Amino acid sequence: DPVVHAATGEVWCVLEEFTGEGPTDVRRVPAAVPLDGSAAENRDAVRELDTDRHRFVTGPKLSPDGQRAVWIAWDHPRMPWDGTELKIAEVTASGPFTGVRTLIGGPEESVCQAEWAPDGSLIAATDRSGWWNLHRVDPATGEAKPLCPREEEFGGPLWRIGSRWFAPMENGLIAVVHGRGSTRLGILDPDAGEICDAAGPWTTWTACLDVRGSRVTGVAAGPLSAAEIVELDTVTGRARAVAARHTDAVDPAYLPHPEERVFTGPGGREIHAVVFPPRHPERHGPEGELPPYVVRAHGGPTGQATADLSLDIAYLTSRGIGVVAVNYGGSTGYGRAYRNRLRGQWGLVDVEDCAAVAAALAAEG
Repeated sequence: DPVVHAATGEVWCVLEEFTGEGPTDVRRVPAAVPLDGSAAENRDAVRELDTDRHRFVTGPKLSPDGQRAVWIAWDHPRMPWDGTELKIAEVTASGPFTGVRTLIGGPEESVCQAEWAPDGSLIAATDRSGWWNLHRVDPATGEAKPLCPREEEFGGPLWRIGSRWFAPMENGLIAVVHGRGSTRLGILDPDAGEICDAAGPWTTWTACLDVRGSRVTGVAAGPLSAAEIVELDTVTGRARAVAARHTDAVDPAYLPHPEERVFTGPGGREIHAVVFPPRHPERHGPEGELPPYVVRAHGGPTGQATADLSLDIAYLTSRGIGVVAVNYGGSTGYGRAYRNRLRGQWGLVDVEDCAAVAAALAAEG
């Protein structure tokens, strides 16, 4: 998750350094590595930007004026979707950061991304409202103002550092990946709090947005296409696959039409799932017979089953076997309360939810 600091001729990144033989003998700090190659032979050439006060950190972001930096930190036993802290500090010419402090976040607030906008304002995705929504954060006071409060996600779990669900644009707008379950690429007007979504067949966008001028690039997939690189021209509104285009020898007539469903579980709780009904252009099951179903529980636990193309699922559905992929309590994409449902309940809530979905499908015939 590096950033180039052109003024000092350095790349800022996260340094992970083992200090002993044990698996926990490790320290992680934001660090500046000189681009002249001097650090290859001299460890002292690596400039540590902060102390190892936190167990985990993800790379610092430099403000447009070069005066301040922000980064995200958290500590064991928390996972980054449980609670993180957005740190801020003043930048010095040759030494470590000064005035390090926490702007927002804590044990029960997850900040998953922070970016400086071209105008110098600070934007962060935090779930303080119960959903990962975008907020404009005052660098002086930490006051966080929601830009588009909705009961949907504008962020996600930090399984990988450097994930980017939103990207500020030079014109003041913000490219965003957002949704509840399935995701869309949209352009947010932060002053009006309104989003204009890009048209297209894609229902799952990866957290890797990039902005160049008026063009936004990301990776997306849909029910009939695996992941491909998609570019949105925000001037014309046209979105198109520009690289790694999906090609497949399988006739789309054999692919299932997935349905995002909500079922009722124990105690009346809602359970999200994606149903892939059997589908074949020529074959049908015997009259009077009901199709069997495979019930899938994704890994994670904070993973998420999506409705995009899966050829192993299509292998089953084209042979008369339905598939239901259950986003049991603990899955991401449906808010913090839904995500927290599995805390201390592994092997209970997830199994109950999968069983409830299977029983509901059977009851429907």
